[in-house]
Amino acid sequence: MLRDMSANPERFGKIYLPIRAKKGQSGRERFEGIQKSILGSIAKSCVYCESSAPIPADTNIVILNAYSISFMGDVKDTLEQNVVPMLDLLKQCTELVNLSSVLIVSTAYVQPYLPFKLCKGPIPCHAAKDPQATFNAVLDGSITWEQIKADPLNHQHTSVNAYVYSKTLLEHLVLQLYEGLLPLVIFRPSMISVSSDGKVGSMWTPPCATALLAQSKVARVFPGTACADHVYVDKASELLLKSVQLPREQLLQKAQFVLATGNSAVKPQIFENEMRGSEGCCTVFMSKRWFWVIPLLRAVELLMYRLVLGAKMASRIGKVYQNYDHFLTHSFDFEPNLPIDVDEYHKTMSRWLVANPMPVKQSKPKGSIRCGGQYLNLSESSMKWSMILLPVIFSMCCIMLCMDMDTQ
Repeated sequence: MLRDMSANPERFGKIYLPIRAKKGQSGRERFEGIQKSILGSIAKSCVYCESSAPIPADTNIVILNAYSISFMGDVKDTLEQNVVPMLDLLKQCTELVNLSSVLIVSTAYVQPYLPFKLCKGPIPCHAAKDPQATFNAVLDGSITWEQIKADPLNHQHTSVNAYVYSKTLLEHLVLQLYEGLLPLVIFRPSMISVSSDGKVGSMWTPPCATALLAQSKVARVFPGTACADHVYVDKASELLLKSVQLPREQLLQKAQFVLATGNSAVKPQIFENEMRGSEGCCTVFMSKRWFWVIPLLRAVELLMYRLVLGAKMASRIGKVYQNYDHFLTHSFDFEPNLPIDVDEYHKTMSRWLVANPMPVKQSKPKGSIRCGGQYLNLSESSMKWSMILLPVIFSMCCIMLCMDMDTQ
């Protein structure tokens, strides 16, 4: 976004960056680090401001993009840490005399999966009648997470995790409080991937992380019935900056919903196979009729991780499964604003992988194995447990080979 803004200086002459302190660095120190490492020649357009400072009075566009992407957080903590500060900023926006647009980054995944159809508006849920009352009730504990999940007014997808629920509630709340008062854009991106030239990407995004994992040496088991929706990061940025330039009168009349989504064309199984190439892990994708087998295979897999990699790493891998299985099981009816040509996309992602391979940080020490670009020390007890479990894993593989399922 900063690169795109700098390319249009007559429209974006000054960019305020409120940056918080983190890991022993002040906000200003972090800003100076960003100037040197990322911004380069565009740093002149960027102005540092304290994260707790009021929005500068000459601001005419506000983009609210900061939000924790933790899926496993407590719902009250998620609302307090993400939504409460955003509401304070929106209140400040009402005092900005030159304000032309306020864009709030939501997520395409507030929308439930198929057969739920495309919805360019707030998603029906238990907050629809009085969003503010529902928000306050969740904050003060009057409504618990168990009650949210059990409420028949909420689609099962809405309460899949605190992140999706909080974004869903946020949209309702913002519209109740500020539609007609502020020039609002609700921006819904799907899975952000690499740039369309394959030069820019982040290993923290699901598509890039999945591509890197495909080249690791650890086998995995996944559901495989979805068509995933990936979008190029530069195309998403381009659409976002185009959206903040919609006419103020149009936005004041009615909040606009903009979907930064593609054509749900990426098959996880084919994507992993293309990224893996001649090396990497063998990922088993289960068809729907065999989903009941996944917990059993996962139990064996995570036990192996616990014995070989340790409890902490096994727990992390287990949480990844818990976070993303839902999105590898279902497909979504998204608007094809940013369509991806799958064959070209595989080549683009491969170019990024060539420039950002799995890291190998050390030579192989004695008594270790290689896993995902790292060498892992195996204790004698771990080796014994591994030998005990090998026949179990072999038996499970034989069973899987006899099943009617999608396997790569």
